[in-house]
Amino acid sequence: RYDLNIRWSGTFDGDGYTLSNLYVNMTTQGAGMFGRTSNCTIKNITFSGVNITGTDLCTGIIGYLQGSVTNVTNVTVNDGVITGKYYVGGICGMQSNSTVSHCTNHAQVTGKENVGGISGEPGGTIEYCTNYGAVKGTGDNNGNIGGIGGGAQSGGNISHSANYGNVEGNREVGGILGWCYGTTFSLSNVISTGNVTETSNYNAAG
Repeated sequence: RYDLNIRWSGTFDGDGYTLSNLYVNMTTQGAGMFGRTSNCTIKNITFSGVNITGTDLCTGIIGYLQGSVTNVTNVTVNDGVITGKYYVGGICGMQSNSTVSHCTNHAQVTGKENVGGISGEPGGTIEYCTNYGAVKGTGDNNGNIGGIGGGAQSGGNISHSANYGNVEGNREVGGILGWCYGTTFSLSNVISTGNVTETSNYNAAG
């Protein structure tokens, strides 16, 4: 059961091992291996054959990545499917004041709003990350769909990162970032080569 008052903290070091066939199916918030975190380190692990499904907020390997000294480093998702509704990402669904670095996603990521290859809502630092998986908005009027980050609603930055996956959505569709509110978010040294497809006439894709 997801509890807003419970946040995992500490250090999880995968020591270079691979975790295969991770299966998560939740009808509450925070679908992932880690539901919600606070001031933690997660590093050095590969996931193979993931199957993660969430029907509410925050779906990913980490549902909600939170904490000013929280770091996710050297995490790879080799293949699989990550499906949610709002705030869906290959590494984390929602990110707040945290750092994601040297992470790679190959899984297909789908959701309705704020969907990204690395982070559904990048509210912190993303650096040296790569997405190869297809990122797709599903359902009516889906939006904020991006190859690295979905929709940014607070300050942060994406740097030294690349998207090679195809990105498709109804509105606010981007190779790197689908949507950004405000001026305190920055992009630097990033590249996207995947196809970017807007399935409506909303005229907000690039």
